[in-house]
Amino acid sequence: MIFRILCASAATLMKKFIWQGIGYTAVGLGFAGAFLPLLPTTPFLLLAVYCFSKSSPAMNEWLLKNRLFGRYLQNYQRGAGIPPDVNLATLIMLWSGIAFSAIVLTDDLRIRGILLLTVILITWHIQRIGRRKKQNHILLFVPSETEIALLRKNLPDSVVMIQSGIGMLQTALTLERVLRTERPSRAILAGIAGAYSTSGLHTGDCVAVQAEYTADTGSFSGTRFTPKFRQRYDCPTPLPPGLPPVTSLCVNAAGAPFLPTSDAQIENMEGAAFFALCRQQGIPCWEIRAISNTVGEPFERWDIPLATQRLTETLNRILHETDA
Repeated sequence: MIFRILCASAATLMKKFIWQGIGYTAVGLGFAGAFLPLLPTTPFLLLAVYCFSKSSPAMNEWLLKNRLFGRYLQNYQRGAGIPPDVNLATLIMLWSGIAFSAIVLTDDLRIRGILLLTVILITWHIQRIGRRKKQNHILLFVPSETEIALLRKNLPDSVVMIQSGIGMLQTALTLERVLRTERPSRAILAGIAGAYSTSGLHTGDCVAVQAEYTADTGSFSGTRFTPKFRQRYDCPTPLPPGLPPVTSLCVNAAGAPFLPTSDAQIENMEGAAFFALCRQQGIPCWEIRAISNTVGEPFERWDIPLATQRLTETLNRILHETDA
């Protein structure tokens, strides 16, 4: 058993190093392409983003936040398409560079053929990215990288996954930024949640949230907490079939002991902001949660792997049914 674990860890580490090696090489070639006509910049940077999304969150973040090309790479990563002006400029530079290389730098017909095939394939890929924005697609918002890890596998082509961040503020900022330029056919918030002991739910259960309460905005008088500005946000669309509907408290402090919980079965930290923004923008949405713990349990007892596995199975079923 220990040998298997060590082998699995070594394989995972090796895979990470391979992705990083390809990513760093692609970044180098991409920057070289800014000065050498033989090398197109855009495809290498897109490859780097893909590689670092699987191996290095820090480098992926650096590329996505680069002031020169970060915005376009963000659009690529979430499938939002490339703006028409950038699309046109990229194709002009790409074809000009390849044409210069084929005419001036070589007279070998085989190399010219390879260059022609390369530019055709790259053009097809860029045009395909540009069309994504016009197609119906689902935006899948997932709060943390831990929850994302398994969900990357087996997603339908129509689903674009975005890390929304933990908490209502991060969720609101991410959604506002994304929905400025996107009009998905549906938005889904998926993640883990804690269940209250009176809910009848168990670790690994998956549920669909029908309503969210903002729960912990208020004030204390001595040791007594008084909720203020409490609001209810209902899911604006019919819930996905096959999942039990629940009501949730949306909190900033997980397991806060002073909250009135009689009208909820679970709690999470993002749902109210998600429903509020989707309702404001008129976007159909679902919130799907997998139970990782009973509220009040210490963090080390949370079964996040089981919850994430069940969430992955449930989402894959629902997404493929929706895509069908």
